[in-house]
Amino acid sequence: MSGLDLGDQLGDYEILSELPGEGQWRVLHQASGSDEWLLTRGPLARYPELAEQAFQLAEKTLSYLQHPGLLKPVRFYLHEDRVYWVGPLPSSLRVTDYLQLHAPVLPKLVAWLTELCSMLEECHQAPIAIFWGRSSLANLRVHDSRLQLLGLGLDEDMVLSFTGLEASAQTETPGARGDVLAVAGLLGEMLRRGSGLAREGYRRHSALRKLVVAATSKDPARRPATLGSLKLQLEKMPRPKPPAEIRIGRFRLVVERYQLYALPLSLAGLVLCGVLAAGLAQPPSTPPRHQPKVRKKLRVTLATPTARVFRKSNPPAAPNPP
Repeated sequence: MSGLDLGDQLGDYEILSELPGEGQWRVLHQASGSDEWLLTRGPLARYPELAEQAFQLAEKTLSYLQHPGLLKPVRFYLHEDRVYWVGPLPSSLRVTDYLQLHAPVLPKLVAWLTELCSMLEECHQAPIAIFWGRSSLANLRVHDSRLQLLGLGLDEDMVLSFTGLEASAQTETPGARGDVLAVAGLLGEMLRRGSGLAREGYRRHSALRKLVVAATSKDPARRPATLGSLKLQLEKMPRPKPPAEIRIGRFRLVVERYQLYALPLSLAGLVLCGVLAAGLAQPPSTPPRHQPKVRKKLRVTLATPTARVFRKSNPPAAPNPP
């Protein structure tokens, strides 16, 4: 049981409708009368007497995050020993759905990871350490081809560790190497769910492949020390060249440079489809009638002179005398 029904009030918000997913609703802010927000149920509070103080600290810490890609909660509530938070209603697709619908290629994935590094760097400056889980890919959304991160202070697979605003800059940035490992792991997960062009481009991109292998190494010393160094190496990756223009008769074909390797196969497939379509469009021809084979007789005439052959042992008889 969620403990909330349609029409219930929670603070300044009224629940309008339930959204797909466990514990998610659309709510209306009573003061403005028009703003809609997303209300999500968090994990059960273990210590209700300390929960309110902890949530106030979390709300204060998250208020320092100003990156537009970070969809953070604006209010926390404790209701029936359960945590609820209110945040902006995302008008975007999950990365998992976006990968299946649009199949972005490798340069787009690299740009997303660079942007994600910027988001996490801002979290560390707060300072906030994020411990990623395997299912954290579901917290990434795409809005207008830009990456968004949802679930700060909410998702159990993205546990936030607040180190305090008075943390010294001399100490190691909390969770930096762990975030490097998580970002590289997200790239691998995106490639597994992405298009074939992205996977093939990754296989041919030796520099990026080496970087991902180093960032996902079990040895922390092999990974980039900070997200800043990882982002710098991603930004130094060779950028895709401008699209190539190919003209075939009256047709103009514009393709990306990293798609040129697949162009011969595509053209061959188009030609094959055209040949098959032309063959199917022709009317079926009538089979020819059976015509028996005509055997021509060759007549050979041997012209031999008429002659009488006499054997020596049988000479001709002498004529009778008159």
